Amino acid sequence: MVARINTSKSISKVLNYNEQKVVNGKAECIIASGLIKDIDKLNFYDKLHHFGRLISLNESTTINTFHSP
Repeated sequence: MVARINTSKSISKVLNYNEQKVVNGKAECIIASGLIKDIDKLNFYDKLHHFGRLISLNESTTINTFHSP
């Protein structure tokens, strides 16, 4: 297995990639800690807002992603 770790400036692109994998049945959301809705009621924009708020708390935040095929 080969894993890639990428750095991105856009949480939206990263989240959209993951959401598409969930829709296609190739991934699943296993935890939604700290969010105000149940995991099955969360949509893309709920998650985007949550992560955007967390990132804004620290201006030097980098978005690292881990990808394993």
